[in-house]
Amino acid sequence: MNKRIIALLFVVFCLFITACTNNTGKDIDVNQDENHIIIDTDTDKTNESVGSDSSVYSALFSPSYIKKDCSIVLTDSSLSVSGFVFNNPSIQNVDSFIYVKDNLFVVAEEGIARYAKYDEEEWAEYFGDYSVITEALNQLNTKDKIRYFSQEWLYGDTLLRPKLYAFTDSGKCMRVSFEGKTEEIGNDITYIIDENGHIVTLHKNGTVNDNCSGNDTSLWSDIVFIDTNRTDGAGITVGVDNEGRVFVAGDYMHDISEIENWHDVLYAIVIDVYTDQYPIALSKNGTVLVPSDCGCSFADKVSEWSNVIEIGLTCPDGILWGRLENGDVLFAE
Repeated sequence: MNKRIIALLFVVFCLFITACTNNTGKDIDVNQDENHIIIDTDTDKTNESVGSDSSVYSALFSPSYIKKDCSIVLTDSSLSVSGFVFNNPSIQNVDSFIYVKDNLFVVAEEGIARYAKYDEEEWAEYFGDYSVITEALNQLNTKDKIRYFSQEWLYGDTLLRPKLYAFTDSGKCMRVSFEGKTEEIGNDITYIIDENGHIVTLHKNGTVNDNCSGNDTSLWSDIVFIDTNRTDGAGITVGVDNEGRVFVAGDYMHDISEIENWHDVLYAIVIDVYTDQYPIALSKNGTVLVPSDCGCSFADKVSEWSNVIEIGLTCPDGILWGRLENGDVLFAE
């Protein structure tokens, strides 16, 4: 055979191998007939459920901030913002964000940018000097890239929290005060919820610590998601393990066996209903689970939702919402 033809075939073979290698992590089907080689890289083709591990990651580390008149949504490194004075339809190359004290902090490739909801000079006395914390976050980000923050959406833009929790590339959890002070909390922590001194910590080994004496989480294991609501001395903490089971600790006075029978759950959040607390869960099949004895007026409506990829609560009124695959948002009212 002509050496040029052999060389050409070798190049084509190498190009084909390279193409396959570059699609690592995707479902690749190679269908061959006598004239064509077809490579199918549809990542969703074999996924029977709407939800995925990425949904858990997004809900814990970069949850959307959604209200009826505004939203902040991070999708594939693109941050879409609407309904704010600092409205920017699309901020690209974003790793994470946090919206707190009416300020949006965005972690992007270029560093950390801040967008203020109100005129800074007019509201400086109320909000403080945010250039200090912005500088502190940028200094931290330069030394050790910030990957995500602990989010507390229900109180995110109303409670004047004195600190943020940032998680870095090296695996550290850093507490950052609004005075610009940074403190390392540990390197074995995945997530922290700090509600006025009630602190729930999810560790990298899947265990959970809850500093409220009424919340016994000591037997929990393999937990991948946590949420809580215990700001007034009463409430519950929920956890979801890597098998999709839901655990509840605290003052849950209802049918716990129903919750224990839930399965294939991606994550669960805590909602207040007439000063009582219940877990609401997103299932892997894109439906939303609501306890049958919760007395929620919206239970029947929510049971009809489908293709849901994210759930959350509006702030500060705590209305349940669900974001669909197509980007639409439903509200449980």
